[in-house]
Amino acid sequence: MEILASGRPNDARQSFIDAVKIDPHYAKAHFRWGEIALGNHNFDHARTQFDLALRDVDKLDARERAFTELGLAIADERRIEAQRLARAIHNRLPDDPDLAAIEREYPYIANAVDQEAPARPGWRRRRP
Repeated sequence: MEILASGRPNDARQSFIDAVKIDPHYAKAHFRWGEIALGNHNFDHARTQFDLALRDVDKLDARERAFTELGLAIADERRIEAQRLARAIHNRLPDDPDLAAIEREYPYIANAVDQEAPARPGWRRRRP
């Protein structure tokens, strides 16, 4: 993780590959490897890594699970779901650096975080 934070994603990627070779169920390595792939707009590989991380979801903390689900929604191009998940993360962790990185890479996420949740189509407010 320190390698990734130091701005050396290729070295970090290799360390995650090595970790997964040793332990194929290392969910945190799959999660971070998926984040790197997502940052490179490699949706197929990101989807694969996020799916592998979720197979061992009990090894992820709540934050990692939320980001894995967000990454999967982005990779699957489910924009409305991704926006909803990003808003939920922002409400819990407004200054999270991973969310900021995703917002920079995917502007539709940043726009959603700055807005309230859209009204559901066909629903009207009840008037008193």
